[in-house]
Amino acid sequence: MFLGLKRASLSGAMVFLGILSLNMLAFQIADVVATAGFLKAMGTHSLLWLWAVTLVISLITTTIVGGLSDRVPRRKMLMILMVLIMALDGLIAVFKIAGMAGGAVYGLLYFVADQQYFLVPMIFWTLANDVFPSAERKRTFPVVASGSVLAQIAGNAIVYAVSLNGAGIGGTHLLGLLAVMAVSLGIGCWLVVTRVQHDSQTPSAAASVVEGAVVTAKLVRDYWKNLPIVRYLAVSTLLMEFVLLVIQYHFLQVVNHDFGLNSVARVLSLFTTGTVGITTGIQWVVSGRLLERIGLKHAFLALPMAGVFSGILAGLGFGLVGVGSGQLLLQVTRWAWDHPSHAAFQGMLPEQRRGRITAFADSYVSTLGSLLGCLVLWLATWTLVGQGNWANWATLTLVVVASLAALRAAWRLRNDYDSSLLNWRMARPKRRSILDQLDL
Repeated sequence: MFLGLKRASLSGAMVFLGILSLNMLAFQIADVVATAGFLKAMGTHSLLWLWAVTLVISLITTTIVGGLSDRVPRRKMLMILMVLIMALDGLIAVFKIAGMAGGAVYGLLYFVADQQYFLVPMIFWTLANDVFPSAERKRTFPVVASGSVLAQIAGNAIVYAVSLNGAGIGGTHLLGLLAVMAVSLGIGCWLVVTRVQHDSQTPSAAASVVEGAVVTAKLVRDYWKNLPIVRYLAVSTLLMEFVLLVIQYHFLQVVNHDFGLNSVARVLSLFTTGTVGITTGIQWVVSGRLLERIGLKHAFLALPMAGVFSGILAGLGFGLVGVGSGQLLLQVTRWAWDHPSHAAFQGMLPEQRRGRITAFADSYVSTLGSLLGCLVLWLATWTLVGQGNWANWATLTLVVVASLAALRAAWRLRNDYDSSLLNWRMARPKRRSILDQLDL
């Protein structure tokens, strides 16, 4: 065994780790460059509008992709998504050469990265659940998920190195970064086509996107009403996405105030590298074994608890140390523990409903929570303008309150976990034997 995996699972895990790593390498470069560039070109308050617009568009795209995810082979869909993102990166390079304004270029790059962040992992993890047997997922998924954080280290190292030379992340160097992103996605597509052979998915009957959205809405309503664990997990996820966005906004506000363009890129790169270094160690050594030992019913308590402490840390001092400590705690808990726990939970859902429930839980709910964060931040900065730090105090107080509410939802999930698993909606379809057809 290696990394706690049997030899039969190891080769498949390495292929999926490679695909996720290449996608996240491209995403990390785009995310740091777009965030730093847009912050310096348009300011922190404009970032709220960029977030809101991209989140609304993400709701639309996730509705379309989620409706198709149970009817189109997921292997094929993942390949198509990566090719489209690669083409959009090429289009941004054309706009840059044509002289488009910096704010527009960085905003468009951020939009593409946002779609990449939402859509590719959604299909990727659903496909991974199809490929790996349920008994292997608790050990395999933390190792596969570590590919994303390893890729972030490489992506941040590239951005940091570029920011030290000449024009930094602006000018012609941006074209080189876009080329690196396109090559990474291209290799990832090659792995999907040549190495992912087994896909146990049985596509549903074809239907229009509208019909698919209606079916998804009915299915989600049924699961929300009759499965407490789905309902409580959705509530906790929504509240924690609000918390994550507010803490991130305060962190970027401080960084933007204290540093210039290339320095912002370097700070973000170094911060993310430190975060993923800690996360990688936890995922590779602790997460899989600990998740297997304590069980999923307790796993979703960790992120809300981290949210409470993060809000307090950020509130103790509004400088980079206080807010940065809160951001670090939240991001490490999110990626090292909460993300693999969500992926393992998705594997428990019936195959033909998994894609639509996953789209609801990981995309719709997350997007609505982030939109709520944008709205609250906008209202706080607008109504408390000129009132010193009152806007910061108000939003960070809401962070603590929302985290406590999420903790309550996660605790109720824990209490109803066992009874929910007995619900027929969590049952997998049984294979029918020819003996069932005999009249004995």
